[in-house]
Amino acid sequence: MSDTRIGSTSLSRPSAQKMSANPYYEKLQETLKVQKEEATKQLASQSDQLAKVEKETKEQVATALDKKSDPREDNVSIGNTKWSKNEEGKYELKAALKDPLLTSVDLKNDGNTILKLFGQKIDFSPKLSQLQQTYMQNTVQAKSSNFFLSKYAQFKVGLIGQMLTAMGVTPEELQIMQKKALEGASEENLNNMGENIYNMELTELLHGKSRKSKKSLAMYAEAQQQLMQQMTLLGKPNYWSKSRFLEERIKQMKKIKEEFKQERDALAYQYEFLIQEVGT
Repeated sequence: MSDTRIGSTSLSRPSAQKMSANPYYEKLQETLKVQKEEATKQLASQSDQLAKVEKETKEQVATALDKKSDPREDNVSIGNTKWSKNEEGKYELKAALKDPLLTSVDLKNDGNTILKLFGQKIDFSPKLSQLQQTYMQNTVQAKSSNFFLSKYAQFKVGLIGQMLTAMGVTPEELQIMQKKALEGASEENLNNMGENIYNMELTELLHGKSRKSKKSLAMYAEAQQQLMQQMTLLGKPNYWSKSRFLEERIKQMKKIKEEFKQERDALAYQYEFLIQEVGT
């Protein structure tokens, strides 16, 4: 019985010397060497920068704590302890042997230095006009028929009002802004009601009470009820009475009539112009 082997063929490989002598291999080795050197230089540069930043930070902290560079100090002592330098020049907290738990605060100088060094000043003066405008807008929204919108706007009115008061706005000026905002909202309500009545009357004139116009007329009627309710919330409950509504309706119908007359005159002029042009 003969001995048979499968896959026993061997492949010849280039030796290490031939591989190292290959130009492509030499070029690859040089590229890797250059990249390694650049990475090492970059890492060393980052380390130097980090050490520099740490050094500058320590110097700033030491300068802030040094009494010679900043003579301001607060007369606040907790537990009758004080900061002082030791023999090595470092700050450490030392407690007195007598009454170590005594705490005293100078009310004339209660931590102002800490606020000057580490406090962040908040100044809304450049946004005064913007805050006033927001205050007036929320004053109008506080009169909304939407319960949640009204309550949220009332909260913002109180908050922004406190900010404006802290910035020097007097309560009388706040009342004037509220009055101005409500007057502007009333005027806007009047204009919206006029436009709504105009659209309602014009729709009836052009389409009558057909099926096509029913949806539009229902929408205008709903908008009319909302505008009447809004005027009541603005502090004028009897403004849109039957007589006042009739006056506005007559006003808008006269406006529609005038626009129809202008359209008729424009068409008549165009007609005469065409007749003359054809005759010549």
